[in-house]
This record gives sequence, C-alpha cells and structure tokens, in this order.
Amino acid sequence: MIYELRVYQPVPGQMPKLLARFRDKVLPIWEGHGIRPIGFWTTLVGESSNELTYMLPWSVQRHGNTVHFRAKSVMPFPIFANQKHSANH
Repeated sequence: MIYELRVYQPVPGQMPKLLARFRDKVLPIWEGHGIRPIGFWTTLVGESSNELTYMLPWSVQRHGNTVHFRAKSVMPFPIFANQKHSANH
C-alpha cells in the first residue's frame, strides 16, 4: 500500500471554495472510482493556517521488477496558490 499525502494552500480567502469543491465535486467522483480518502484536515496553527491536507491509500501491484499503482487524475484548481504532495509506503 502506498499513501499519498497532499497539502493545498488556496489563495487567501478561497478556503471555503476549495472545501466546497472537494465536498461537492471531487469526493463524488472519487467515490464513483472506489477511491476512499483516509482523511482531510485543515491547519489551524503553525506556519500557515491556510492549508487543506488529505491522505489517499493506493494499492500496489508488482509485475516482475515493475511496480504499478492505481493511476489518479488531477483536476485543475485555479483557486490554489500552492500544492505539495508526497507518497510513502
């Protein structure tokens, strides 16, 4: 299993739009593809209190020396100021 961690920093004042987009558009699409997020968090204190973080699990399949994992599509979000992601197993 690979776990993908994503952190989004929306343009200041756009967090409500970002949360609504995930709630109303992204989550239903993911559900239709069997993608179940582990969780979503917003940052309240620290370096940036304007962050949305979420984690997704991805199943891994091995074929010889090649590793394949479920492909994901990324929708463009013009309300982002910054995006970071990492994957770990």
